[in-house]
Amino acid sequence: MATYETDFSEYTDDVQPSDWTERWHTTAGTATVRAGTAVEHIGAKYLEVALSTDNRYAVSWDDIDADAARDD
Repeated sequence: MATYETDFSEYTDDVQPSDWTERWHTTAGTATVRAGTAVEHIGAKYLEVALSTDNRYAVSWDDIDADAARDD
C-alpha cells in the first residue's frame, strides 16, 4: 500500500496550493497553506480549510490522483 505525506514546506504561505483540487463543497471556502504561529508549531506548515459558514468542503492532493498504483 502506498503512503502519501507532505509537510507543506514546498508551498508558499497564505496561498491556495495549485496541486490541490476542490472536490466538493456546500458553501464558499478556501484551502490555504499557513505557517504555524503558536510556540509549539513554529516552523510547521499546514493546510487550512476556511468556510464562510458551518458547511462541508473537500479538497484532494493531485499527486495521489496522478498515481496509477494508488489503489494498491
